[in-house]
Amino acid sequence: MVPANARLVTAWFMGVIGSVDVMNATPATDARIYSRREAAAILGVTPTTLAHWAMQGRGPAYARSGPRRGRVWYRACDLDRWLQSRSIEPGNPTTAT
Repeated sequence: MVPANARLVTAWFMGVIGSVDVMNATPATDARIYSRREAAAILGVTPTTLAHWAMQGRGPAYARSGPRRGRVWYRACDLDRWLQSRSIEPGNPTTAT
């Protein structure tokens, strides 16, 4: 289920997540945080996929609320930054990392 405050990846491609212009967003202007489930809904993947990416050192940056099994949180600016790093320019399929 998609959280009420999240839109799917297609919203990001239009330049909007929620009501923030992600093309101009900075950590100072977009301090929202999302649970793993909410971040997964925004990225269009499952929470399990995000957990696997984290274990493999891939995916967007995240923070833990505790030292070991603490809850995982994703900042909106980190999701935006990760999505932008995965962007592929038309005619140049090697632009994504």
